[in-house]
Amino acid sequence: MHLSTAVAARWLLIPCQGEKPLVPHDDFREPDPARVASWAERFPGCNWAVKTGAVSAGLLVVDVTTEGSKAAAFGTWDAIRWTRGAPLVPTPWHETVSGFHFYFRLRERELQDLPSKLVISRKSIWIKIFLYNHLVLIPPSVVRGFRYYWRLPPGPPRHSVFGFPLQQWPIEAPGWLRDFIELGLRQHTADI
Repeated sequence: MHLSTAVAARWLLIPCQGEKPLVPHDDFREPDPARVASWAERFPGCNWAVKTGAVSAGLLVVDVTTEGSKAAAFGTWDAIRWTRGAPLVPTPWHETVSGFHFYFRLRERELQDLPSKLVISRKSIWIKIFLYNHLVLIPPSVVRGFRYYWRLPPGPPRHSVFGFPLQQWPIEAPGWLRDFIELGLRQHTADI
């Protein structure tokens, strides 16, 4: 698989076997396309994870997970968005084995006072917001036989590299998502 220099230059990528990192990653502080190219040769066919936070251009990932129906999980996430008056936002997302990942970004200064992760549960659905220092598998990773594919908002076909549309870098977290993060902080469900 060809890895995009554009993606590797913007996001700190780590090779994985299944969901486990193949290399120690705590000391890496910035993206490096040459390092990623070296790992791609060393670990052909591996999965790839992105490290959230300032090291990856302020990336945050919302992980909606369920023990039940994925449709119910998506519906819960959609309901949270709609109850906050949020329109559909054109940001990348993909299905996972048990739910969905939605990609956004925050400015580094906004991430500084936040915990690394928020967890909010609603019955059998968990919403985890990975703000920084978490590895999140990205397409085209394969987990338990399930291949991740980027899903995008409606619109014309877009050129993609490493399966990622260059015109659709994750958007800045909208106000409703920032409010949701604040709500999670007030409910003391943070940093588990």
